[in-house]
Amino acid sequence: MSTKVIVIGAGWFGLAAAKTYLQVDPHIDLTILESGETIGGTWSKERVYPNLLAQQRYGRYEYSDRNIEIEGGNRNSFVPALKIHAYMNEYAEEFGVKERIRFKTFVSRVVRNKDGKRWDVWINDDSELMTCDRLIVATGLTSKPILPNVPSEKPTPKIFHSRDLGSQYDYITSPAVKNVTVYGGGKSAIDTIYSCVTNGKHVNWVIRKGGGGVPPLLTGVANGKVLDDFATSRFSSKLHPNLHTKGWWHWALHSGKNFLGQWLHWKYWERATSSMQSNVEYKKSENMAKLTPSIVDHGPTHFEHDTDTPNSAYWINVGPAVLTQPDIIDWIHCGCQITVHRNTIEKIAGDQVHLDDGSSHRADAVIYATGYDLIQSAFSLEDSVNLGLPTPVKQCPPEAAAKWDHLEEIADREVVERFPRLGKPPPHKKLPVTHTPYRLWHDMVPLPLLSGEKPDRSLVFVGTVKCYSTAIMSEAMALWAVAWMSGRIHPGKSFAEMQHEVAVSNAFARRRYLNLGYKFTYQFYEFLPIVDNLLQELGVRSQRKPDAITDFFEPYTPEDYRGMVEEFKKVHGISNVEETKKEKW
Repeated sequence: MSTKVIVIGAGWFGLAAAKTYLQVDPHIDLTILESGETIGGTWSKERVYPNLLAQQRYGRYEYSDRNIEIEGGNRNSFVPALKIHAYMNEYAEEFGVKERIRFKTFVSRVVRNKDGKRWDVWINDDSELMTCDRLIVATGLTSKPILPNVPSEKPTPKIFHSRDLGSQYDYITSPAVKNVTVYGGGKSAIDTIYSCVTNGKHVNWVIRKGGGGVPPLLTGVANGKVLDDFATSRFSSKLHPNLHTKGWWHWALHSGKNFLGQWLHWKYWERATSSMQSNVEYKKSENMAKLTPSIVDHGPTHFEHDTDTPNSAYWINVGPAVLTQPDIIDWIHCGCQITVHRNTIEKIAGDQVHLDDGSSHRADAVIYATGYDLIQSAFSLEDSVNLGLPTPVKQCPPEAAAKWDHLEEIADREVVERFPRLGKPPPHKKLPVTHTPYRLWHDMVPLPLLSGEKPDRSLVFVGTVKCYSTAIMSEAMALWAVAWMSGRIHPGKSFAEMQHEVAVSNAFARRRYLNLGYKFTYQFYEFLPIVDNLLQELGVRSQRKPDAITDFFEPYTPEDYRGMVEEFKKVHGISNVEETKKEKW
């Protein structure tokens, strides 16, 4: 009997997982459940719109075995969102995935089957039950929008989340809309503002003072290189502290035991900060000055007066915003079509948006760019706590909270000992922690499934991490997840060791990425060593360039991982009579 596999989510990670599983075992009974109307998740048809661009350029945001066709021949231009949606749709068709997707299918509940081995997946308000042997949850980090609780009194503006701008695009660009209020300070807010201004609207951009701050506005270039290549080479990965780099590089740059190495390292980051933000000129206008990053670090204390350049690029407290449309810089400086407010919205009354400084302004539309909820609502509170899924802190049982507080306190001391600089972060406002983090081994496997004599391979989560290259990470995680679920790799560690690894990973994220590390499983700069580790466990080559020098200095792109699945199959003696698609070499 064929193994029954369900993948929840047809976004980037979900497609990678489904395609990889079919490639390794074409005989599985596979179903992908997608709540939306189209493929893509973040890049679905209902969420993309003209002028929306990915933060990565051509060749950096694609699957390894199918290139995105470059428009205009400029490889260094950012990939249009509409093109990504079309590409994902074609990819799913080419590899036999699309025909297995059930659209408009909302997963309302996931529970363990009474046999203790399979999973029951209830869909569409529990109107239908599907039971599977293997369950891959690939719902990602941008599925459930957060809408702030703003009081309203007979509001006349249309109010919606930036997630829905694609479906509301005709309305927002219509003559009926002249003034738009955008609430939030992240990259989605910037994309929303750009779209509104290019369509002739005036935007009041409101960012709370009490939040995590404004993201660094990056011009897409650092030290003469495009940002896509800034963290994707093996050399650049050595310049970022990470849990997988040891030996000389760690000693010289991150251990705190080498003064010269530490000084050179800080000079590098000083230059990177200056280069990334050189075209922004925060002090040039009052409007732009309100967007100055709140994280300022002038370097280690024993040479802090050596530089006057704030070293803010090293620390990430708010997700960086690559300015894919750099002309927005001039618009902000001008203040003609964009007015920046560092305030909280107190209420919306009629067509007026009232701020906490007593001022108000007119709005025909209010768009909340206020992020996403990470709670996996299909799992009960009890199961979420047990499986290591994000749980509201106030609802977390005291015994579970105490256990992880103890484990992460030990892990935090270990992280600070290994990376002394992380023990001395720059001044920043610590935000309230609202939910527990993901606590998954390898960011995929729930720990309780590893506690028995034989590991339970029935459930994995993919797409729970934020990293520099979604494209590369998604395929590495997909192959590892499939290998794990099919019993072809084994932990090789005790349960206590795996539990400690999870605690250390979360402690590192909190030290390295400050408030973001509490909110997400954040692996922005150190994703390449993590991918290396996954591939090594799979028996697949992690160093995939033609020679050692190229492998060390040249940036990695998804295409470097072409043939990875076939290599894995060869190593593990897998020979399929039928294959969904042979790898292109």
